[in-house]
Amino acid sequence: MKKYALLILVVLVNVDDTKSQTDFTRQENAKGEHVVQAVVDAIRSHCIFASDRLFLRRLALVQSNDGEDAKTYRDSYHGGIWQVDKEKYEQTRTCPGILEYVCENIKTRLRINWQRTTWRDLRKPLYSGMAASLFIMYTLTFVVDGSGSIGRDGFNTVRQFMIEVTNRLDIGPKMTQVAAVTFSHRALVEFYLNDHSTERSLNQAISEIEHPSITVFAIGVGNKINENELKVISSDPYCTHVFILRDFSEIETIINAIQKRACRGVDVSDPIKAFHQNPLDSTKFIKCDVEGNMYVIQCPSGEQYHQDRNKNPNTNAK
Repeated sequence: MKKYALLILVVLVNVDDTKSQTDFTRQENAKGEHVVQAVVDAIRSHCIFASDRLFLRRLALVQSNDGEDAKTYRDSYHGGIWQVDKEKYEQTRTCPGILEYVCENIKTRLRINWQRTTWRDLRKPLYSGMAASLFIMYTLTFVVDGSGSIGRDGFNTVRQFMIEVTNRLDIGPKMTQVAAVTFSHRALVEFYLNDHSTERSLNQAISEIEHPSITVFAIGVGNKINENELKVISSDPYCTHVFILRDFSEIETIINAIQKRACRGVDVSDPIKAFHQNPLDSTKFIKCDVEGNMYVIQCPSGEQYHQDRNKNPNTNAK
């Protein structure tokens, strides 16, 4: 009598796990940290906005607390988790300029034809995240450090970099738009996104961004001070902006000097172009030589002056 083996396969299905496979990134009004992270991962992994350096993630938190804000999905607004206004969305929908390739990438990798989307689609987290990414790529904003930490040479390098970057873009009302903001002790909008519609006009505006004038005094207290570091962070000339004290009891001795120099503080790194209310005050043009002595690099009269820092600053010798 033949014997047969009976093989029974038992398949266990975890109902909760199947639910977890739901793609909430394409579900209207979905929210939460896990949803936002899934959107960011999808966008980056498909090389749509691969170099956002966590900006998109932070933006979702700021705009709507990852969609947890009660106003995120209000009836009359469809900007979604990233709160993309209809006007901003419409600027991306036609895939102008540099967005043409990105939109093709979205269509190929995510099977979304961006030109056929509507603003209401942004209620789906993935669509809202993509709209934010496209708008960021379409509208380029330079935020430039105008503080004394980078100096005039560094600032000029930054301006040249801005020009080189924008020269590779298609500038125009329906193409790439550029804005610039400088900051030091406060933020200053140099020009807005719609201010310049041609490459020539934009380059001129970038060239005219001025390096803010900031006076930095570096004070070291004690006997273990690195004077070279103080010289690096202080304003020029360092011989009038660096102070080394034995202890805090000596602070009173420099307050008067700081007050006087701060009141007349100007950017002396390019004195020929600098404007001074009192051109007869030659100390506004002073620099330091390698030995720490002060000298005037450009006086209103065109003459060269030299003075030792240990002498009376009002006594100049040719």
